[in-house]
Amino acid sequence: MIERIEVVKGPSSALYGSDALAGVVNIITKDTPDKPSGKAGAAYGWYTVKEKVNSDGSISLPSDDGDYRSSKQAYASFGDRPIERFGYLVNYNYESAEDVSQSPLESLRHSLLAKMNLAAIAGAG
Repeated sequence: MIERIEVVKGPSSALYGSDALAGVVNIITKDTPDKPSGKAGAAYGWYTVKEKVNSDGSISLPSDDGDYRSSKQAYASFGDRPIERFGYLVNYNYESAEDVSQSPLESLRHSLLAKMNLAAIAGAG
């Protein structure tokens, strides 16, 4: 859903308001598509956690004895502009991973992002 990220250094209150004293991080999202479009994808990866050197110099092995851990991701998005003045873009993302700490802990993340554009009516009459 992100098209680009702009970092503006220094005071930018003239453009972004009085709270922009030190700078601004401006995240520009993708525009709604002109015609129906969608995409989907998936990723899978695996890794091992090696030994950990503790602050006292001792070495700890992971609780799973270095077995493989996995990371999975899937996403799907769809957008359209059914009428000239209205468009939308919807994105769903799923991530599952086992933590990289010494004891594995599985985490699941779901995110749903949506964007709608509605153009004003150009001068009547």
